[in-house]
Amino acid sequence: MKILHKNIIDLKLTLKNIIFFIFLLSTNRINAQSNISRIIGFVKEPDYKYAFLLLPERKMTMKTSIIEGKFDFEIDKSQDFEMGTIYFGIDSNRTYKDVNEKRNEGINETKSIVLDDSVKIYVEDNVNEAELIGGNDTKALNAMNEAIKTRKYTGFFEAFPESPITVFLLKIMLSVEKKTSYRMFVDYEKIYSNLPLRLKESKRGLEVKALLEK
Repeated sequence: MKILHKNIIDLKLTLKNIIFFIFLLSTNRINAQSNISRIIGFVKEPDYKYAFLLLPERKMTMKTSIIEGKFDFEIDKSQDFEMGTIYFGIDSNRTYKDVNEKRNEGINETKSIVLDDSVKIYVEDNVNEAELIGGNDTKALNAMNEAIKTRKYTGFFEAFPESPITVFLLKIMLSVEKKTSYRMFVDYEKIYSNLPLRLKESKRGLEVKALLEK
């Protein structure tokens, strides 16, 4: 009886350990999922066979097949904010160098994206005009693209004062004005002062500060 009782206790402890282990695995899986960016694309252009995702900060390019007009990327998010570039090819050998050569000819075959938790991209024929649907950073990116088209920058900065996209655009605009005679008549000092501390202390935030102090 004592042996049987001990075996039952051991079995209960084993089951508790197993349940606890499964709980840990589930928790880790949930945490891992929150650190994944999933990009799902829908493409109507029949000539495109492969989708490419350039991640410049990682100096890498991912590629995947387009099957029945759909492609899918899953990327580990290594930082809070990261941008990438989507482009397509009729085969798996296309490079970003080729894309750049097309851009120099006035043909833009790329689409910038943000690695939100979930991003959907809908492509009719011109990838540069693709529709992006995603989280807050994607909404800010869409608004930034519209501001660039209309040159209504102040409205964008007022609408997204706490977005990393704001710092991204600030850096671009300041860099252009420092290197050329082109002026966009934006109060950079005011916009920068309204940024939250986390953005001011980010890599791009410090780069913006350095440009302001030049």
